Amino acid sequence: RHPDHFRTHANLGTAWQLAGDLGQAAAALEEAARLAPEPWRAAERAHLKLVRLRQKEGAAAKDPAAVDDLFGVRYAAGDKPQPEAAAVLQ
Repeated sequence: RHPDHFRTHANLGTAWQLAGDLGQAAAALEEAARLAPEPWRAAERAHLKLVRLRQKEGAAAKDPAAVDDLFGVRYAAGDKPQPEAAAVLQ
């Protein structure tokens, strides 16, 4: 009914990710990021980046202690995160 709604693709991306098919998840999330209105685009791109990072990690992606590097910043003790990071993740 709504093939061009970004949330449809975002939800499909999440479903594929939870099912373990990261290739299908990335394809759906690419569409979600392309279709998302500006206020939501950063979050959709972050989810897509997470899935792509998991694809590269392979079996290591199943390590629950692994840290995701979504914002390309390595933090040291006392560093502050990028201002938009919390909003994107929320």
